[in-house]
Amino acid sequence: MVKNSPASATSGAQNRSPADKCGVSAVVPATSKRENRGASSSPTSVIIVLGDIHGHAVLLDRFLDGAQRQGWIDGAGLLAADTRMVFMGDFIDRGTQSRRVIERVLALCEANPGRVHGLLGNHEMLALASLAVARELAHNGGGEDEYAWTPHGREGGWQLVREFGGLRDYVEAMRADAPIGGFLRSLDPALDLVCGDSRVLFVHAGIPRRIRHRADLDTEVEHLRALIRDEAALASPSFNVQQDPHTGENSLLGDRSIPRRRRIGVDHLPASLDVDIIIIGHTRHDRITRYGSSIYAVDVSGQPDLTALFLRAGQTPQVFGKGLAPGGKIHSP
Repeated sequence: MVKNSPASATSGAQNRSPADKCGVSAVVPATSKRENRGASSSPTSVIIVLGDIHGHAVLLDRFLDGAQRQGWIDGAGLLAADTRMVFMGDFIDRGTQSRRVIERVLALCEANPGRVHGLLGNHEMLALASLAVARELAHNGGGEDEYAWTPHGREGGWQLVREFGGLRDYVEAMRADAPIGGFLRSLDPALDLVCGDSRVLFVHAGIPRRIRHRADLDTEVEHLRALIRDEAALASPSFNVQQDPHTGENSLLGDRSIPRRRRIGVDHLPASLDVDIIIIGHTRHDRITRYGSSIYAVDVSGQPDLTALFLRAGQTPQVFGKGLAPGGKIHSP
């Protein structure tokens, strides 16, 4: 259950760029749960969590239409009071409308400064890591067929290039000072929010076994934040995005170990990271699944509708599926 608190959320700074309004830089070093609770953000009463979207803008639009009917959001995209929305990363690839997904989320960030949060997914990391090659190909007259051999292209990134009409326009849109390029670089590898009196940690994929304490997590997050803004490091021939320990399979962006861990280890994990609840995505499930008592896996991409995890202070987390009606029980293996 999400613990209750009388505190209310604030809307955040009003004068940042659209990309910076997506609630970035929200994980802070923690020395104790009680001392630091709320240090990363003011408590909120409601958090709406959406898993990987993967370029399916129609499903996102359908979800937001349903959210409007529920009163969670209005016609101008403004969230209800004391409500936040978290996107778990992997906005792009596989589907054919990744650009539209990003633009839709950017509009939500603009309408709700500091209350719409986006996580860095492995697909966004792949796009940033392949950008130097994209620039070189564009300069030499290459196209999406050549880009398809990059780490991002092999995971469907060629489709994103096609959405921009070719590599030249894609590279321009991916500049750090452009809205979409700035958005991708603003995404955080991990996020702390407080719902009621419960501190909730969001990561795209999972918690690698090598991250055992909060200090380990803080160090990992700061490294990734610096990396996604360091174009020279990303372009280095020695950097392999799919094998690097900070960005590959055994990272916050790629780890899949939680479903395979023993119950006692899973139950211990939130406390070791100084939180009450952990939310993960990346690994596809047929339905939202709880591991142990307080780790929730929310990637149900590939289904005909987006499914959201709904956190409300003082209540047990709920699943909202098709039509934004309560959509069945949370699965617990």
